[in-house]
Amino acid sequence: MLIALLLDANRVVTVDQLVEGLWDDEPPTSARARVQDLISRLRRKMCEVSERIASPIQTVGAGYRIVVGAGQLDLDRARNQIGSARVLLTGGQPLSGVRLMRATLQDWEGTVQPELTAPIVRRADTWLSELRLAAMEDCIDAELSLSQHQRLVPELVDLVQRHPLREKLRAALMIALAKSGRVADALLVYNDWRHLLVTELGVEPTPRMRELHTSILDWQER
Repeated sequence: MLIALLLDANRVVTVDQLVEGLWDDEPPTSARARVQDLISRLRRKMCEVSERIASPIQTVGAGYRIVVGAGQLDLDRARNQIGSARVLLTGGQPLSGVRLMRATLQDWEGTVQPELTAPIVRRADTWLSELRLAAMEDCIDAELSLSQHQRLVPELVDLVQRHPLREKLRAALMIALAKSGRVADALLVYNDWRHLLVTELGVEPTPRMRELHTSILDWQER
């Protein structure tokens, strides 16, 4: 419940949205009453923990809103820092951007408690993981532009193993390997990628990946 409210902090979340987030398409007949009960218990608990007289959870029309100050949420801080890092990366200060992005990603895992199984938690976990991974990809692209190819190879190998269908990571690994003098290994990464796409999804690599593959073949022939 708290996660559902915090993901939309300072915005009204309707009871219907909370019911869907907690039970998806199979809510119990008492779902609305259970939401109200959970809200009441959450309010009491938050007041006990913070020693506040009033709960930050407000009733607004047919829903609820949790009031959070600027910068109080780890998620907000992380998103702001990622945004600032991207400004640096695209504004001609890649080294400063990389440092800020790496520090942010190190402090923020970008996942929700794995023991929670409510639909809203699963969706939030997917969204947060995507947010973190996209930031990591931007950071790696900048590090490649700073010629940190060899240092990135072990990290990229691990990332590709954990996210095998992620094209940007595959491309980054191919570039890092090729620029480190391991052209044959870079070509193997492409061959594995193509085999995975064809067997699992029935599609061929994108034009971008085919162009990268051709470029690496040209490097091999030089």
